[in-house]
Amino acid sequence: MRPTALWLLLPLLLAACQHDQTTIALGTLEWDRVELVSVAAEPITAISVHEGEQVIAGALILEQRGDRAEAELAVAAADLDRVREQLAEQRAGARPEQKREVAARSDRARAALKLAEDELQRGLSLKARGLISAAELDRLSATAELARSELAAARASQDLVLAGTRTETLAQTRAAVAAAEHRLAGLQITRGRLRHVAPVAARIETLPLEIGDTPLSARPSRPC
Repeated sequence: MRPTALWLLLPLLLAACQHDQTTIALGTLEWDRVELVSVAAEPITAISVHEGEQVIAGALILEQRGDRAEAELAVAAADLDRVREQLAEQRAGARPEQKREVAARSDRARAALKLAEDELQRGLSLKARGLISAAELDRLSATAELARSELAAARASQDLVLAGTRTETLAQTRAAVAAAEHRLAGLQITRGRLRHVAPVAARIETLPLEIGDTPLSARPSRPC
């Protein structure tokens, strides 16, 4: 059986050798090569092998700096927690304290409107007797109109809370959760690819990079 070998590009070369050292084989020794590449232009922080070293499958070859990836993971995880919490709240419906809060807001707005309308009626009576100016009457009228708007907004909020979350809103939040999960999973894969391991038992052929070097990122190539 032909020994397997790898060609790891970071650029980093491995030549794998799986033959039994106790067996003597005559003929030409051939090597299979597998090309691997860096997926991120991040500096190398650790190299765990040296040229000529035999490594087993899964052995750590080198690591690249993961600060940026870790930060992106933290943001993605926080976003996922946020939308999951939002979905849970929507499914559970309004809490009792939310219902009490919107009801109290409506009560305050209703009381404010009654006071404003009473003041406006008093102002109209005074204006008819010439006891207040037109500007003061305009102010009282504007105050009453604002109170009507605030009561309408308070009632709309109360109706929304009491009605619960609509089906389409739940669907949108579920989609947001799925998107956040997909993004987090992708970032976890990217973070894992900053740790480069030997896919098969191999021998290190050359190590052209050193700690601190930044390999160019590229798409993984097919084995050659």
